[in-house]
Amino acid sequence: MAKKKTAPKKRTQTTEKPESKNDSKVLIIFILAILGVFGIIWLVMLNAKPAPESLPADTVTYNQYVFFKAGNYWQSLVVIKNQMSGESAVYNISFHHTPYEVMNISSPKNSRNESVAPKILVNGARRVYLTMDPQDPSSVAISGVEIAKIIGRIYRIPLKASITRANNKTDAPIITCANVTSTSKVLLLRLGNETAIKEEMGCIVVEGTNPDELLRASERLVFELLKIL
Repeated sequence: MAKKKTAPKKRTQTTEKPESKNDSKVLIIFILAILGVFGIIWLVMLNAKPAPESLPADTVTYNQYVFFKAGNYWQSLVVIKNQMSGESAVYNISFHHTPYEVMNISSPKNSRNESVAPKILVNGARRVYLTMDPQDPSSVAISGVEIAKIIGRIYRIPLKASITRANNKTDAPIITCANVTSTSKVLLLRLGNETAIKEEMGCIVVEGTNPDELLRASERLVFELLKIL
């Protein structure tokens, strides 16, 4: 009777050993798999930001922004947060210049060295008038187009083309810095003695010594509107 009782116990022990070995193998494989996943994640994070030497030759980085040369333009992906909805959107924006090429252009700042032109131009604005002298060359208008794309497309503020004095070739309204109100803002494009962004009578003036310099100054304002500069 005693021998018959011990025989089943031996069989039970021999059948349990292979199961415990299989469980150990499964556990080891599971641990290795987890370590492998974390290893891949670590490698991805390590390589998420490319080293400068790995970027294409026609690439410029400014802070966290990367600008790629595409033909005659520079392109960059810019994340913009909608102040009303709180949602963010990614925009692929083209530029004639990089931030390095316009950062020497003077622009009004506050005591904290922050650019104030964007706030003056868009805060509380229900409409922005883009105005210029009708006698200026048509190339001056290109500068206005660059700024208009940002104000209209990203800030969603209606923008109206206007002129600073009467001209029989257009029925555009006559708008100067004297027309600024709390809800109607004015952006004046002007050829002058220097290349700069100025504030006059609550009006933002973008000035250049020639059309090319005016375009450079307008893109300085664009970078400020996008909070890149």
